[in-house]
Amino acid sequence: MPSNRLPKNNYRVHVDYAFPNFKELHGGIFYEVTHCLERLWSIEESCSTIDTTPADRVFWVHQFNKSMESDDVVTYAVSKGYRPAIHKEAIAFAKARPDLIEEMRIVALGSTVV
Repeated sequence: MPSNRLPKNNYRVHVDYAFPNFKELHGGIFYEVTHCLERLWSIEESCSTIDTTPADRVFWVHQFNKSMESDDVVTYAVSKGYRPAIHKEAIAFAKARPDLIEEMRIVALGSTVV
């Protein structure tokens, strides 16, 4: 397999870690979350030491098709070699892959609104 090919349900997206432009995000796929973006965010302990240098990141998107507690989702992801995304990563992913956002709910469990 060529080195640039990713496994199924993995997507390479550039993340710049800049704070989002609210006017650009208002409405559309971000309708439900734009009211949260202007608030303070807390980074979860599992993501407190992540590298926030602008770069391409690989996102693993998994649909559980059942209700799950956030901690259980994080535990499962970590067992597969992944970590939860923080809000800036989820925003970059949503901007780059609006086709997937329309199909499923993308959740960034690596940060929470304070």
